[in-house]
Amino acid sequence: MRSISRGLIMMSFFSLFAGCDIPDVKLDYKADPDIVIINIGTGDRAAIARMIRIADSCHPAVIGLDAWFQQAKDGDQDSLLEAAIQQSGKVILTMGLNEYGQAVHSIDRFRKYAKGEGPALTIKKTGLADRFIPIQTISGKEYEHFALQLLKKWKPGIQFNYKVDEKIKIEFRRDLDRIPNIQGSDWKASDLDLLIRDKVVLMGFTGPGNEDKHFTPLRFTGKFKDQGPDTYGVVIIANEIRTLLCKATLKE
Repeated sequence: MRSISRGLIMMSFFSLFAGCDIPDVKLDYKADPDIVIINIGTGDRAAIARMIRIADSCHPAVIGLDAWFQQAKDGDQDSLLEAAIQQSGKVILTMGLNEYGQAVHSIDRFRKYAKGEGPALTIKKTGLADRFIPIQTISGKEYEHFALQLLKKWKPGIQFNYKVDEKIKIEFRRDLDRIPNIQGSDWKASDLDLLIRDKVVLMGFTGPGNEDKHFTPLRFTGKFKDQGPDTYGVVIIANEIRTLLCKATLKE
């Protein structure tokens, strides 16, 4: 009876994507050697500021903050976050789109000290987030994708040849279990200096809950058995960085 119910669940799930080709995902079972994820969880701006300061003290190559701050809030907390971004000098922010397709940014007091800002948008085909645009036109202005900006900061000699608004397929190679990840609320620099040093640090939400979680081709690796979304946005970004790196060349 148990096996029958599991089969019915899987049949129901695959029916969600009826008519589309099942993606061929080839996982890399080794932990990512260059990318570390820090879960900001439900932390407020003061908590995120603390995470940035601790991460920065471990000398990462770049810090990507996958969170928006569209409005001013508590004055003390905003001051702490502003100071952390300024003092680091390595933080790149995300941006998004509103319902009218217009760019949505964090407030200026955070943006002015960031080393960059880019959309962290994915394109969904037949319900799966499986593509992105490295250089995208938004409201008549060209923006480099968040993942591309992080890669360029990490690898300054990177060369690429993408057309504006060209869609790129994400080569999914790792899920959250295969990317070193830290709970940002309970760690200290002394514990993680070697893990973070010279790495790409991605700060974003990885639980608890399904906020910023998406359906992706990782769904079809057999690991995910329920019908809910399978992959957090920050994990998608990690795979986008790897996709760009595999397709790029480096200057000698």
